[in-house]
Amino acid sequence: MNVHTGRDNGGYEEVMGGYGIGQRNKEGEQMLQLCQLHNLRIWNTWFMKREEHLITFKSGDTATQIDYIVSRGEGVWVQNCKVIPGEECITQHWLLCADLVLKMMMMRLKKKRGEKRIKVWRLKNPDIQRNPGEIS
Repeated sequence: MNVHTGRDNGGYEEVMGGYGIGQRNKEGEQMLQLCQLHNLRIWNTWFMKREEHLITFKSGDTATQIDYIVSRGEGVWVQNCKVIPGEECITQHWLLCADLVLKMMMMRLKKKRGEKRIKVWRLKNPDIQRNPGEIS
């Protein structure tokens, strides 16, 4: 199945960004409908790149985008998505990479930054004993 989602994201704004290549075909329309139905995102269409960093398949004069990184919209934060030009992972298919942060990692980062520590040793201070709201 050679899926071409194309550049236009009309009607599928929550599924794909506007940074694809070419025109959408019938299989591309079906994939977008499936993604919309299951709350999936096509991540490599969300990042503006030069065309050579969007092409995932090249054969002779034909260059197109037919490989995609797809996942649920929640629980994953994709920071970047690009193709490494000329780096074939399978014959004629170029390597597609994504930098992502998983929900568990985001929660750990938030926990390290955001939580205040309660300074229980300050309970010995008589002023704090009178006004415990100042303990943190």
